[in-house]
Amino acid sequence: HLIRNAKELGIAVKALGKKRFWQEALALFPKLEAEGVLADLIAYNVGISACEKGEQWLQAVQFLQEMKTEQVRPDAVTFNALIAACGRAQDSALACFPCHQYVCEQRLCIMPND
Repeated sequence: HLIRNAKELGIAVKALGKKRFWQEALALFPKLEAEGVLADLIAYNVGISACEKGEQWLQAVQFLQEMKTEQVRPDAVTFNALIAACGRAQDSALACFPCHQYVCEQRLCIMPND
């Protein structure tokens, strides 16, 4: 493969996602992981954006779970891309539940006082 690191993975995924080749973009993640190239925050963010373009909200949520497993902390770009991807779901409120759950687990949300 010509992709040697997370930065190059992010560039490749972004280029494929812009061309609406979301399947090819998402296929890079497991192939490269098997070769020892791990995704970073930017690669995950563009992967989630590719999911939105391909209307693959469930895969976008799975990326969020992978980020948690790999200890890659999501940022505002991550959540904006995830919300956009979930907005494509028939039941966007249900689809965005994992996003909300993650935010609350990390104590990033403001809960009303009981």
